[in-house]
Amino acid sequence: MSRKKSNKNNTINKIREFFQNERVRFFLGITLIIFSLYLLFSFTSFIVSGYADESSLDTSTNTEVVSNKGGYMGLLIANLLINKWIGVSVYLFCPIIFLLGLKYMGNYKKPLKELSIYACCTAIVTSLTISFFVRDYSTSFIRWGGLHGDVITKFLETNIGWIGTLFVLIIAIITILLFAFNSTIDIIRNIFSFEYFKKRLKEDDDIISP
Repeated sequence: MSRKKSNKNNTINKIREFFQNERVRFFLGITLIIFSLYLLFSFTSFIVSGYADESSLDTSTNTEVVSNKGGYMGLLIANLLINKWIGVSVYLFCPIIFLLGLKYMGNYKKPLKELSIYACCTAIVTSLTISFFVRDYSTSFIRWGGLHGDVITKFLETNIGWIGTLFVLIIAIITILLFAFNSTIDIIRNIFSFEYFKKRLKEDDDIISP
């Protein structure tokens, strides 16, 4: 038993050492940067000319040239992430992957964990918000909020109504802003202090008073 455990630990250590090698990390970084750019072009091409490739998505294998700049694979990835997952908010993951590539190369020193969490939360809330306001897909090939956004917003509206869903989205957006930006609290306080209206009332009183 101890020998098996020792062999397992040795294997894990070898894998860890392999990925800590500078050349390996640099190669992974370059690969991630190129992959992020590939996704960016594939997503954009899908939005611009995806309707022309709609028939290609109905077949398990493709024998035709597609319009997507990322080829058939780019078309499949874009359709999966945009239409079937979280809509155009998937663009938020491109800079995260790009920065991760820079980090592996040693060109980006800041931690990415917090930024990645913000990006994921923002992508989800953006998907829901777009699906909440964009209802008609009869003239568009793109599900702007993705299937995820459509399903969740319909679920929320069925249970808490249109106004309840709107309030949930507002709370979600404010929550993200509170943790992402320190100035959010002061901005919200100023909004609810009604300083603008108080200033206008004071100006009107000064005009009226002799």
